[in-house]
Amino acid sequence: MADNSKHVDEKKLKELHESQGRKSCFWKHPYGKSKESELLISASEYDSHVCHYGMNSFLAARGREDIHNTRHGKTNRERAFDKGYLEKDANNAVTVNSGTDYFLTDIGLKAGKKREPTFQARFEAKYNKSLFWLALNEKGWDVKFRIAPEDAAKNTTDIYRRHQQKDAQGNKQQVYVLSDLSRLARGGSAKLGGKGPENFAILMSQAHRGLGGWYPYDHEHHHLISADAFEKFIMSAPSSAGWTYMQRAAVVMQAGWNLHNADNMLLLPSETFAADVLDLPAHCPWESPDHPEYTRDLNGLLAPVQKKVDEALLKTKDDPEHKITEAMAQEIRSLLMRASRKAKNMILEKGSAMSLK
Repeated sequence: MADNSKHVDEKKLKELHESQGRKSCFWKHPYGKSKESELLISASEYDSHVCHYGMNSFLAARGREDIHNTRHGKTNRERAFDKGYLEKDANNAVTVNSGTDYFLTDIGLKAGKKREPTFQARFEAKYNKSLFWLALNEKGWDVKFRIAPEDAAKNTTDIYRRHQQKDAQGNKQQVYVLSDLSRLARGGSAKLGGKGPENFAILMSQAHRGLGGWYPYDHEHHHLISADAFEKFIMSAPSSAGWTYMQRAAVVMQAGWNLHNADNMLLLPSETFAADVLDLPAHCPWESPDHPEYTRDLNGLLAPVQKKVDEALLKTKDDPEHKITEAMAQEIRSLLMRASRKAKNMILEKGSAMSLK
């Protein structure tokens, strides 16, 4: 007999997802064109879809200034000075220090192992570009911050270019146009009405127009309870009672917990120098594809959830649809929220010493 314990009925999952009003979700959604059974997030829903984890993470970060702007009571620029990433030149201007161990040793060692000529150049560019914004303005890495177009244009042509146009009266005026947004957003160059892009804002968002995952430093929207861990330690965990993936899905989708909710998201830097400044873990640094060590660490946090899901299945074994009570749903939801909080606290306590790779 074929083992169907891990069989996934994508069409049925879609029906469960929509029938619950998108309150419950435990997998990542694709973007753009895909097969009919999958749930897409279109560009028109970037600001509103409850499963758009990038937007949820961005909005959560805007309310966590103590984590992203003033970690341990110091500003990002103060910490960058303390760590030696910024310095002052002979004219007392803030500049990027290109003589740090990171720049001279860490990148060089990694580049030597990769044996890739462009590797070192890529990471030197990330280092200089990211720290440039913090040298330019003391709030250059802060959530909610928008750099003034005229300030950026005086110092770099990487993002802005000056553009002459006529106003309604025919008078010439100088405006600043985001020069590479056309490439990034697949559209014409976007005039921002005198405003710079908001830090960490999602590409294609209409409410918060931004540059995406590289600005002001490379970052990722990290799931505290990841989809991989949820799949491995809850949905596909061994079952002595023989519960299948889809039976567990029937219960989980009634619990009312969404993997992409803001409380399960944490904006993290992607590279180790930014992680050092922020005292947060670097998310898959040095172009690592995933974080299997972190996923394994979630096993203990999710074991109580898996146990409670299977208990609910046992209590509803005579019901083909496994309808659970609100009390059961609340228990599962509370355990998931608790696991997410513990994961967040673990990250904040360990800070940059923690490895997310």
